[in-house]
Amino acid sequence: MRIKFLVPQLSQPRCIKRIQALQNAGYDAEVYGFDNGLYSDNIKDIRGVIHSFKIDKKLSRKESVKAKLACVRQLCKSLEKDDIVYIFGIELALIYRVFLKRNKVIYEQADLNYTKLPKKWLVNIFKAIDKWLIAKSSITVLTSQGFIDYLYGENARVDNKIILLPNKLHKDLLCFPKMTSKDKMINLEKIRFGFVGAIRYPRTLFCFARTVAEKYTQHEFHFYGTGICSKEAEDLSKRYSNIFYHGAFRNPIDLQSVYSNIDINIVCYDPASLNVRIAEPNKLYESIYFNLPIVVSKGTFLEKRVKEFKVGFSIDCTDENCICKFIEGLNIDELDCMKKAMDLVNSSSLIDDENLLIYRVRKLLK
Repeated sequence: MRIKFLVPQLSQPRCIKRIQALQNAGYDAEVYGFDNGLYSDNIKDIRGVIHSFKIDKKLSRKESVKAKLACVRQLCKSLEKDDIVYIFGIELALIYRVFLKRNKVIYEQADLNYTKLPKKWLVNIFKAIDKWLIAKSSITVLTSQGFIDYLYGENARVDNKIILLPNKLHKDLLCFPKMTSKDKMINLEKIRFGFVGAIRYPRTLFCFARTVAEKYTQHEFHFYGTGICSKEAEDLSKRYSNIFYHGAFRNPIDLQSVYSNIDINIVCYDPASLNVRIAEPNKLYESIYFNLPIVVSKGTFLEKRVKEFKVGFSIDCTDENCICKFIEGLNIDELDCMKKAMDLVNSSSLIDDENLLIYRVRKLLK
């Protein structure tokens, strides 16, 4: 018996964490998935047999689906009766169901990307499909309470097969001590704003960076990561002397050095996307661990979480005037209060705890 993983992006740290957690619990893993060229060094962290399929953004939709069908077909041919299939994302889960296999399935949803579709009736169809996939699965992992609220309604009673597992931090980060408010002071005369991760959301992220570059030349903006908008970020760094593009990094081993070069973490994802409004990104937990006040978009589930922890700000990052008002209103007392609130958060509460998932897997096998 093996757990066979279907992964849309092999370098995705969250997927790697799940694979490692179940391997460390004693289960053999075999991985089928895609290498899109982003953060490919992360794939080295996966142990065992990996069946890697190349895929990139240049492929047409038809070619992309064809590649995914080939991957799922290969996995299905390899399945034995007692194997468990662990699938990340609605697209691969739906393709897998086409092959009518009877193996037990663990389904994980961390991005409801279908909410970006332009037609509401299409969104409703995919929402119904998502709920059907959850109902057909033996275990479902959702990474945000916002997803549960969206799919089933706030305060709804949901099936106990659903596990809420927020995308917290890799346990290897415990090798680095949690930073405290005493480790690093913020110099209001030269603030280092930064974004860490997959570079996208130009409407909000680049608006903030350009505002810093053009109106507050004493401050800096740092981009760490790659993504669909990394070329634009690199272009901004060439155009403005106080914007810096650092490129790819290894997660989690590079995170301490990355965050040590930032004072305030800018996590202003574009709230025009419903998926953004209901997700709970791991940047919240990274910010607290590395003691950085966080800036998020208004009207999001993440804003609610930031307010609960009292560790950051929410602003409209599509509006240059709001960004200016925020920067000019920064004061050391408020920032110190936020940093001290982070001091009170226990390190272990910020680290991924997959014990419930492992327990459910063991129960499933019995």
